[in-house]
Amino acid sequence: MIAPASSILSIRDLVTVFETPGRRVVAVDGVSFDIGRAQMFGLVGESGCGKTATCRSILRLFSGAPARILAGSILYDGIDLAQMDEHRLSDIRGAEIGMIFQDPMTSLNPTMRIGTQIAEGLRRHRGLGRRQAHRTAIDLLGTVGVPRPATRLDDYPHQFSGGMRQRVLIAIALACRPRLLIADEPTTALDVTIQDQILKLLLRLKDEFSMSVLLVTHDLGVLDGVDNSFAELERPASGTGIFANPTNVFFISGAVVNNGTGFDGQISGELCTSGN
Repeated sequence: MIAPASSILSIRDLVTVFETPGRRVVAVDGVSFDIGRAQMFGLVGESGCGKTATCRSILRLFSGAPARILAGSILYDGIDLAQMDEHRLSDIRGAEIGMIFQDPMTSLNPTMRIGTQIAEGLRRHRGLGRRQAHRTAIDLLGTVGVPRPATRLDDYPHQFSGGMRQRVLIAIALACRPRLLIADEPTTALDVTIQDQILKLLLRLKDEFSMSVLLVTHDLGVLDGVDNSFAELERPASGTGIFANPTNVFFISGAVVNNGTGFDGQISGELCTSGN
């Protein structure tokens, strides 16, 4: 386990529930893991097991759903986000912790130009003026590999391919130079070639911005590719790579998801050490 002092994010015994009249659904049940500074950390599990609910719990982004954190702590640089008031948390969202959402077509506003959407965070969190935000947005599009960024800034989301829309989302997430980037299924619905490009882009940007990345996926092949690029994922105690000698169906780079006979669609985990 990574010592808390060296962790940018430390989650302990997190429980998140969705509540409606007369019913409570436990979406995240007792999750614990640590993410080191400037580390790529993989969170993997089957669809519906609670990966996205875990990520959204970090920033309490529930999109109006009747969800709440019932128990546990989410320590970001030693400060518990689970207990933080909404006003302070809104300053951290986007500025210190960025998030790439699953589906770029539904995450981007179809009625707004790409440049406006990128500039929004720049003006809100970094206090840039309109012209400076416009210039920075061009630089960001160039950084994530969008050709002719100055021209594409005036385009709408539907004018981009799936891979380019994903790059736009990454640009938005990076706009305020976050210390932690949450990438929720960033390669979903992309073909294998584009998946590889996006993963390599995230790895390059991690090093370039010296930020930590929480990479969420249901595809072990995605983590295998990242593993080959940056570190060896390890099983608890044994030191054997999980891809060479797997013992569970799904893994976290740092926590092994308990997918035994009692699996009920929720994430639970035991802690172990991960490479950096």
